[in-house]
Amino acid sequence: MGITISNHKHSMDMGAFGYAALRATISRLVPCQEFVDIYKELMDFNRAWRDSEFITLKEYFDDYDRRAEAICEANQLDEEIVNFLYKPDTCTKSVSVKTCRHLWALIKDYDDDVLYGYVARKDCAKFKDFKEIVRTCVEDKRVMRFS
Repeated sequence: MGITISNHKHSMDMGAFGYAALRATISRLVPCQEFVDIYKELMDFNRAWRDSEFITLKEYFDDYDRRAEAICEANQLDEEIVNFLYKPDTCTKSVSVKTCRHLWALIKDYDDDVLYGYVARKDCAKFKDFKEIVRTCVEDKRVMRFS
């Protein structure tokens, strides 16, 4: 199953792995190493759960949620960014202009050459494409959409 991130002018397509990689990249831009580390743990939760003392996934995620919330509160992390990173793509149909403003402040000076989209396509999604969508949303005061 793929995901399309778009606004009224631009769009980019990627699979679930590409979307997870995009969010992991954004998480590494958050200026708090504790948050970067705990978000990375989520991306590799199968290993983290296996190595933990918890018997059920529910116990593991209850503990994870408690630790993540404590890190976010203690470091006064940007709630808009944290919500963007943790919302499942199946629930998010759009991202507000306010969240786009916060995202833009975080990502505007970053770029990479990672291919987040479908590599066989000549228009394979890159971080610069995501930046363009976010920038346009901010400038034109329009929401970012997911489908």
